Amino acid sequence: MAESMQRQPPAGNSTRAFRRLGKQTALAGALLTLAGAAWVLTDLRMAGMDAGPGTDPGALGFYLSTWVVMMAAMMLPSITPAVLSYSELKRERKPEGRTASIGATGLFLGGYLAVWGLAGLAGYVVLEAGRTLDGGVLGWDRAGRFTAAGVLLAATLYQLTPAKSACLAQCRGARAVRLAKRGENRHGALRSGIRYGVWC
Repeated sequence: MAESMQRQPPAGNSTRAFRRLGKQTALAGALLTLAGAAWVLTDLRMAGMDAGPGTDPGALGFYLSTWVVMMAAMMLPSITPAVLSYSELKRERKPEGRTASIGATGLFLGGYLAVWGLAGLAGYVVLEAGRTLDGGVLGWDRAGRFTAAGVLLAATLYQLTPAKSACLAQCRGARAVRLAKRGENRHGALRSGIRYGVWC
């Protein structure tokens, strides 16, 4: 009986583990709640829009804000394990500073979404440049449908490449932990989020 009592972990360790699990569960719940709210906001912003070919994306501000909200809706559930890993590492390094952990985690997430925002901005620039320069050649009734099919085919083929596999291997929760070791300050958190977003 004495041996079994010695093998039991101290009560303090169990309490800390329970608190850590509670914090991680709360963070995961907050991220998924934000994703749900982003889905609702995306639906409201896009209500009544034409979803067919050649749809006008609207003014840059409307497009970019809608794009980022839509990306948050789709990507927050998939990035949740990485955010949890990052948050846990920050909490272990600064056990006395819960606020610092939340701030760094927020910057990590902000950097990740900023990459998606820039990707959307690049798409908007290409679309507007194409509309200005193509003289109607890329209209849906002309070469537009074939161009769209070519882009979809290229994206499909990319899914089968070693480059896609290499990026996917880096885009996991453990990757976020390794990236977090490179920076303790707020700039490091933002850089880690950006780097993680680029891989993903």
